[in-house]
This record gives sequence, C-alpha cells and structure tokens, in this order.
Amino acid sequence: RRMSKASTTFPRVSADRPARNRWLGWLDNLLRALPTVSLAAARDAAELALADKDAALAALFETDSAGVVEVDLRGNRFIRVNRRACEMMRRSAEDLLRTPANSGVHPEDRAAVLAECQAAIKATGQWDAEVRHIGPDGREFWLRAGVSTWARDRKKRPTRCIAVLQDVSDSVRAKETLRDREALMRLGQQIGRIGTFERDLRTGKLFVNAETNATFGLQQHADRMIEPEKWDRVFVRED
Repeated sequence: RRMSKASTTFPRVSADRPARNRWLGWLDNLLRALPTVSLAAARDAAELALADKDAALAALFETDSAGVVEVDLRGNRFIRVNRRACEMMRRSAEDLLRTPANSGVHPEDRAAVLAECQAAIKATGQWDAEVRHIGPDGREFWLRAGVSTWARDRKKRPTRCIAVLQDVSDSVRAKETLRDREALMRLGQQIGRIGTFERDLRTGKLFVNAETNATFGLQQHADRMIEPEKWDRVFVRED
C-alpha cells in the first residue's frame, strides 16, 4: 500500500494532549501502510519518547540555580514558572500565571523588547538579552533571558518557548557606575584642561584626549589615535 504525501509529514512531538493525539494518529496511519511493523511496539516507543521529554522538562523546572519559565507565544502567557523565577521577578507563581508574560518588563522598554524578541524567535528560534524589569514595589532590576523555541505549529510558526533567567542587576549597576565615573572624570579633565594619553605597548601607538590635542596643537576638539612619530615631534629634540 502506498503512503500519501501527507502521511510522510512528521509532526512535532509535544507534551500537551492535542499534540500527543496528533502524533499517535499520524503513527497509526503510518503503521497501516507498513504491516510488518508492530503497532503496539511503535506506540510504546512513542509514549516512551514523550515520557522522556516530560521528565527532562520537569528536571529543568526543578533547578534552583536559574529561573525557568515556559511561555505560550500566541497568548503571551506563562504556562509554567519555577520557584527561582518567581523570586527573581519578585512575584508569586499565581500572579505570573494570570498576567501577560512581558508585564514585568519596564514600561519604557516593553514594546521594543517584545518586538526584538519576536523578530529573533521568528528568524532563529532563539533570543538572548539583558532586560530591564520593574517590581511591584517600583524598583528596577535586570534579568538576562536566554530564550529557545521548543514547539511550533503545522506552519512552522513558534508557539512555545523556554526561557532561562539570571539576575544580573548587580553587574548592570556596576557597569553603570563605571560609566558615570568615567563621564565625571572626562568632565573634570575638560574643566581643568587636563590632558591625558595612553600608549599601546605592542604597537607603540598613542591615544590622546582632546585636551592633549589642544595643548600640543595636534588636532583640535578630538580624541584620537596618533602615530609615535607625530607624538615625538611635540618634544624638544634634546629632551
């Protein structure tokens, strides 16, 4: 008996009941076309594969080292959240499961983050970014989200994803503090007309700031890399 073209389309195995039924229905159709294969054995193998996938997902959600959430992309809702994810997002599991998945993202970033995430998932099935959130108390915090699609519909459109979360608030604040201090130092140099330069010991090239350029007449109003020969010319030859 010949198999139709439709019967050779492999459905994606999923842990949800409708997908399970589609998978087993497809398997039944296939086995009717291959009478030499044991129907019971093949069905048992399919059920075992689904059970293994369920066990792997369950183990992932039980970890305490990272926040883990499963998201319904079509409805923008959390399906599952682990305890660590609730702690990171400063909200209870009940609260997270009844609100939009991106409701915790800072309002100023929410639209841009959603658009960026959707575009990346559509193109590659994955997305990774540091996202600013806001807690129920109004305080800002940052989470790094690593998102991977694991379920698609019959038209290959992403329907569900798993996101692994890490709290990077301290790291982000440290970077912001460093930027602020560097900006303050540059401002002090401008006000005090303090010139600085850096030398790359491997190449011998130098980077001079705008104040140094102005002092030695190298090039006004610019921070730039200069050749050692040009730098040497600003000094008296005897020195």
